[in-house]
Amino acid sequence: EIILVENLALKVREEINLASEASDGYSRDFKIENTILGKEYDINIIDGRIYVKTDKAATSYKISNVQGSIQKGGNVIRKNNGTIYLN
Repeated sequence: EIILVENLALKVREEINLASEASDGYSRDFKIENTILGKEYDINIIDGRIYVKTDKAATSYKISNVQGSIQKGGNVIRKNNGTIYLN
């Protein structure tokens, strides 16, 4: 379970990194899982970190600055005027 939690956090971090390195006007849709191994989980971006937590595992990674929040299911990330927006 911890590997899936870490992989999900890294997936979101990679999406944010791609946007931070892209030119203005970048936009991309991506999805994240509604559950991990059929279990509910929490996912948040707080103070420059992505946090993913289940009842048995948790992880966090430093990320680039982003405006907005992550959600389960569909997400849209974009870059305008040097700022990364999420949803």
